Amino acid sequence: MNGTLILTSARKAVAVRLATLKRHFCQDDVEEMVSRTVERFLTKGAYDPSKSSIQTYVGRIAVHVVYDFIKAADKTCGRWSPIDSEMESTRLSVDRGADYRLLKDERDRLVKMASDRLKPKEKAFYDLLNEGHSNQEIAVLMGTSANKVAVEACRMKKRMRALLNVAA
Repeated sequence: MNGTLILTSARKAVAVRLATLKRHFCQDDVEEMVSRTVERFLTKGAYDPSKSSIQTYVGRIAVHVVYDFIKAADKTCGRWSPIDSEMESTRLSVDRGADYRLLKDERDRLVKMASDRLKPKEKAFYDLLNEGHSNQEIAVLMGTSANKVAVEACRMKKRMRALLNVAA
């Protein structure tokens, strides 16, 4: 099988599905969806050329990958956080006792230190994200597009992770 054709088909299928759903993700997330689509194609092993073309088959897989990715993103997007939920769960114990409060206070202190190192425009953007505004609301407030806000949110997450590693 032609690996380039599979990869190209996966990229196109993911892009079309996201455009159809009017959802915007940063480039890293899109590439993750493409990778998952190709991985499922290669591991599933049920492709039959007599039933459909590679593009059609990859497109069907991409639909499921994109929906799974959106579901996962929606679960974690109750409120935007510079720390991944899995990272947070390893840092904060399940016990809601004194240890939990100390770890939470320490995490909040580190996040505050990291956010204080941002430039004023970045800080304003970070505050809007942290307050839970949607990409569309932030786009209107900042006079830009929702797509650019989604990309900037992804970049902000990476910046904050890097600053958190420096602050820790």
